[in-house]
Amino acid sequence: MELGLVSRAGADAGDYSQKQTKPPPQQNLQLLRALTASAFAPQIARIQFPDKKFATSMSGAVELDPEAKTIRYYTQDHGRAFVHPSSTLFDSEGFSGNAAFLSYFSIISTSKVFIRDLTPFNAYTLLMFSGAIELDTLGRGLVVDGWLRLRGWARIGVLISRLRGMIDDVIALKVDNPSLELADNEVVRAVIKLIEFDGLDA
Repeated sequence: MELGLVSRAGADAGDYSQKQTKPPPQQNLQLLRALTASAFAPQIARIQFPDKKFATSMSGAVELDPEAKTIRYYTQDHGRAFVHPSSTLFDSEGFSGNAAFLSYFSIISTSKVFIRDLTPFNAYTLLMFSGAIELDTLGRGLVVDGWLRLRGWARIGVLISRLRGMIDDVIALKVDNPSLELADNEVVRAVIKLIEFDGLDA
């Protein structure tokens, strides 16, 4: 909020400008997740969904949500991990916003490795706010933080790396000049749009 990435109006559901078509909390949900998740990097788990299943309906085939127990989670240091039963995401059968990763605050190793205090986030959050981006030497896409693999064109990694440098410059300007308004900054807007729509056009 202080950096201008999230609107101050978002702190009050009833206080938003006429230019906005919906309350900021709903509008900025993906961005809030992104900023929360980035605070816990590199404590990240990869979500592995099971193969998709479909059911026949009057309007055609409908994709079924996977059962919670069929969704798997993997961390860099511990391999497979499980969502702690006390977590609000324990019974989740899916995640909004095309989430493919989770950040976690704590990890517990008992009979199994459990993660909790979780925040789901999408691939562009990972690209923007996690570790170094490298090209997969086998030509299968990108590697983030040395282990998280993403399918995609190499040029996406190059462009995102440049954008990360630009947002770092913007944040540095904000630190030097706290009164600087960033709501209409083109770099900030580009980052917000990428995260909110996971790289797709609105």
